[in-house]
Formats: sequence, structure tokens, C-alpha cells
Amino acid sequence: MPAPLGHAPYPGCEKGGLFGFLGKGSNYYTDEEISELGKGVIEWIQQDNNIWIKYFFLQKKMNWQTVMNLMTRCPEFKECIDMAKCIQESKL
Repeated sequence: MPAPLGHAPYPGCEKGGLFGFLGKGSNYYTDEEISELGKGVIEWIQQDNNIWIKYFFLQKKMNWQTVMNLMTRCPEFKECIDMAKCIQESKL
């Protein structure tokens, strides 16, 4: 929903109505961004108080379907997610 006339746009509106709160769709991520996400999730899950991989992506305003699409697009990213899942499993 757009902001009322004369009101500043709501947070997330600049991303467009299609994605809104969830950020960009999987086709809009660059290879560099995907690589950074993969490295970031492994660094994040290795911290003592972090357990759930999905929570990392929620903090990045990404839904899990986007993550799965990125895994099919980039095998290197899939390897990072698989490693993070192994770490998550060992913590549980």
C-alpha cells in the first residue's frame, strides 16, 4: 500500500511492491552478493549463540524460498548452506 499523499514512503517501499519486506528476488542478487551471503551464514552459525540458519536469512529480510533458488543458481552457495546445516545439526 502506498503512503498517503504528502507522507514519506514507508520503509521497504523503495524495494517495490513485488518483494516489499522480503527484499530482492533471487534473480536480482549479484554473484558477489551470493558469495558474501554464503560466507556470512557460515561465520554467523559458528558463533556460540546462533543455532538456526533460517534466522540468519530472516535478519537479512530473505525468505527461505529465495535461499533455495539461490542454491540452485550457485553451487558454491549451496556448499556453504550445506556446511552451515552440518554445523547447525552438530549444535543441536
